[in-house]
Amino acid sequence: MDMQIQPPLPKKRDFRIGILGSGFVVNECHLPAYRKAGFNPVAIASRNRQKAEQTAQRHGIPKVYDSYEDMLDDPSIEVLDIAVPPHAQLKLIERACARKTVRGILAQKPLGVNYKEAVDAAAFCEQAGIVLSVNQNMRYDQSVRAAKTLLQNGVIGQPVFATIEMRGIPHWMPWQAELGWATLRIMSIHHLDCFRYWFGGPEGIYCSIRPDPRTKFPHTDGICTYILEYADGLRCVGIDDTWTGPAKEGCPSDIYVRWRIEGLNGLAIGDIGWCRDPYTTPSTIKFASNGDQGFHEPKWTESWFPDAFAGTMAQLLIALETGTEPAISAADNLKTMALVEAAYASAQRFTSINLGDFEAQENQEATVTPKQSSGTGQPMWEEAWNKLTPRARRVLALARKEADLFHHGFISPEHLLLGIMALGNGPAFEVLANSGLNLAKVREEVEKEVGICPDQKSIANIPYSPRVRKVLACAATEAKNLNHTYIGTEHILLALLSEGDGAVAQVLKNLGVDVEKTRADLIQVMNRVMGASPAAKSEKPGFFGQLLSKATASEALPLREPAMNNFTPRAQQALALARKEADLLNHHFVGTEHVLLGLIALGQGVAVTVLAKLGLNLENVREEVEKQIASGPDEKMIDVIRYTPRVKKALALACKEAKNLKHTFVGTEHILLGLLQEGDGVAGRVLKNLGVNAEQTRLEILRELNPNSGK
Repeated sequence: MDMQIQPPLPKKRDFRIGILGSGFVVNECHLPAYRKAGFNPVAIASRNRQKAEQTAQRHGIPKVYDSYEDMLDDPSIEVLDIAVPPHAQLKLIERACARKTVRGILAQKPLGVNYKEAVDAAAFCEQAGIVLSVNQNMRYDQSVRAAKTLLQNGVIGQPVFATIEMRGIPHWMPWQAELGWATLRIMSIHHLDCFRYWFGGPEGIYCSIRPDPRTKFPHTDGICTYILEYADGLRCVGIDDTWTGPAKEGCPSDIYVRWRIEGLNGLAIGDIGWCRDPYTTPSTIKFASNGDQGFHEPKWTESWFPDAFAGTMAQLLIALETGTEPAISAADNLKTMALVEAAYASAQRFTSINLGDFEAQENQEATVTPKQSSGTGQPMWEEAWNKLTPRARRVLALARKEADLFHHGFISPEHLLLGIMALGNGPAFEVLANSGLNLAKVREEVEKEVGICPDQKSIANIPYSPRVRKVLACAATEAKNLNHTYIGTEHILLALLSEGDGAVAQVLKNLGVDVEKTRADLIQVMNRVMGASPAAKSEKPGFFGQLLSKATASEALPLREPAMNNFTPRAQQALALARKEADLLNHHFVGTEHVLLGLIALGQGVAVTVLAKLGLNLENVREEVEKQIASGPDEKMIDVIRYTPRVKKALALACKEAKNLKHTFVGTEHILLGLLQEGDGVAGRVLKNLGVNAEQTRLEILRELNPNSGK
């Protein structure tokens, strides 16, 4: 029987391949396999040019580039072969897609540091028209391919039970310590993909993990066991044991990777040669069917390392040659990525994970235009667009111009950063300028980070990248958390700072800007507009949610807008006037200062009477308010202006004051009492600056409510 262990090869083998990376897998696997298959690697780039030169000399590669960007700018490169750590891979894919100079990309597994990154990589390539494939090379191990042939030919019948058991001690890479990964995303991903290659996708997975005692860096997934459950009753079990007993501590070792498939009609057993000495030891297989007198044991000289690596490149070249999907397409690999993520989820939750539900949830969270939003039915980024201030929209227009200047095919987060700087005003620009940034500095650093593409005309309307859409969705969330009905440049900058691992973070780091300090400085600027107290400003919280929690730290009061059914008509009119005062000042919120102005503008009621006795009038209060908090830009919003958390607290305190006084209503007097008790907002500072004593005012209100009280 032809076991079909050899991978199909393309007729055209002179595709010009550019290699990104110069480590072990490039030197010992990729390039030896490509040379043997007759492929055409013509260039190499690495973080370390000296290593790239050594690799080029050893393998006869004619061109060495100074940087990854230099290779990406070369329009003669047709295929990128990426062999860098997973946390560096997405950035290279994004840059290659922006340039659109290559036809195909062979990425390493895992495709991203998580499922969301893998979705981004696939989306970038799809929008750029670049064929993306993933180097899941265990599929091309000779014994694994032989097993697939047996399954397709019905030699062992319907599968009943299958196992892959690894007792091996891998050489961990330094970047794994940084990411905190050991086995699931590095080794188990091969075995999970192999099960998928043999049997298709399972219905569920149960996984249990524990740390490896020998591995010193923090991790959870050193030793992994998992069960895949299929609808037809098939069960697949993986055991990935990187401890293998004290094999390095003085005990005799028993190192191996073995697989086994049991069917209704037969049995197949394989041994993977990769973990033998030498690592180029060929894998083996033995199999038998009902009626056989013994096992069949075909032999070959090829091995997983390096020969299987010809198969992963070949299937991509065939796709480019024929215009078909590669055998290991991005869409196919996303299912393997989902299986790995589900394994982590199962281990964390101590339960079996349904893959259909899990993939749907992961896709919903990772998609660039999620179907769910905050009740509008719109994708979050589209909903964000509808709430952008004119200034924020101008930033997006300037970002598109910056992308065009760089000849990039996408608008990416770094272009948003440039757009903020190019705008030259607004809270976001103010904070960045105070950090020593200007447009020229940022543009220079962005150019170093992502490069300028060759001058090639793209479509007239440059699209937003998946990352930008996520930034806009995040900006919408930031605004919503702050009870803002608009999205300004400040929310966009908050979202950019939250992105964490993109080009923006690297640009800011290179310019000596501390991301957390920048966030804190931005919050201070927003506090100045929102009317936070000086004490709150000095605390420099790391996230605005902390600010909101501090606003209600003294008492557990609701931050939602209280029901107005027990507010008197005067009280409700005062609050309506507060909105008008906010609108007059071009503020997109109703703060305590606006409520104070509303009480006085009403011109009648207990609160006005008391404040008038204390020498306050609308003019002197409005003048003091404008000293404390500047008018905003003239940007009209269609939404209802919302209350700040401090106003919500003050109104809740007003309700409490009414209850304590055994009043069944909430009047202007209770609102003023609530403002006095809240105390820390702009209204409190205004009253203090105008010589109003809170306790004296409180006594005046109580006297007004009950002249015969004697208080």
